[in-house]
Amino acid sequence: MTDSTTATPENVAPDDNRPTPDPTPTPTPDEPQTPPESDTENGRRRRDPNAEAAASRVRLRETEAKLDAANQRIQAANRRDVENLLTHTATLTGTAGDVQTLHRAADLFEILGADPDAFHDDNGHLDATAVADYIAEHVADRPYLQVPKRYPTALEVVGNLRRTNLDGTPVTGKTNDMAGAWAKILRPQD
Repeated sequence: MTDSTTATPENVAPDDNRPTPDPTPTPTPDEPQTPPESDTENGRRRRDPNAEAAASRVRLRETEAKLDAANQRIQAANRRDVENLLTHTATLTGTAGDVQTLHRAADLFEILGADPDAFHDDNGHLDATAVADYIAEHVADRPYLQVPKRYPTALEVVGNLRRTNLDGTPVTGKTNDMAGAWAKILRPQD
């Protein structure tokens, strides 16, 4: 007689030679692998905190490098602005009066140690008065750095006297006694 009961896994003794089946199914290459439920939160996969921190540090370093490069470009542009002002202007007007510019514009930064950003406002506009005040303050003991004042030559004075009267009106006619006197003084003796 045969027993009509069927064998179920509960009432069958495990065979020692047979491997026990894994309770979790192995995904096939076509199936997407999903992380266990403990690794997901609201349907989003959580990352390893160390990996996330490392990625944040990398992004931070890249951003800092870009910011440093931009700041260097801005500082170079500010320096060019100041150097152009000093190159194309003989006299600057500061709060203490007129100041002669420097022989070399780069001396302001290389010798006097000025910061190019100190001469610009928050909007990036150049303040010529600040440049003049800085030069006046720092060049007092180094006058050789400045362009000397140019005084008119005697011939330029005589030429101006011949064309204008002392009050600045143009000379009309033959009379200008001062111009004639200067001309006699400056004329070479034969």
